Amino acid sequence: MSSISAVTQNLYVEPASLKSAKAPEPITDTTENTGDSVRLSLAGIRTILQAGRIEMNERAGRITPDQADELNQQYQAINDQISAFHEANGGEPLSSEQARTINEMQNTLSQAVHSMATSSDDNTSMLLNS
Repeated sequence: MSSISAVTQNLYVEPASLKSAKAPEPITDTTENTGDSVRLSLAGIRTILQAGRIEMNERAGRITPDQADELNQQYQAINDQISAFHEANGGEPLSSEQARTINEMQNTLSQAVHSMATSSDDNTSMLLNS
């Protein structure tokens, strides 16, 4: 299993309007706004995708608005914890232990989204088959 703190992949895409010969710098485990672009860690990308999963499942009717609110509160708690870790580290990247904690929180949220969305599907299919 890989560690979030080992983020070294280059996910930065330079805007077409900025054609420079300089190669983009690798991403660290931070989120940084550099003017025309935003560089995100893998943890940051994962939290954004998770918010999209919650929204998608609510719009599709697989989770109720109350369930979406509950999941969004968990999502916000993860973001708050990431911010607290960064503040505690003086703005430096998360430690391996902190990254593991965030990963565990994200896994729990992911499982909750899946569980709520699939239990709703089971309930819908039971209603259709009765």
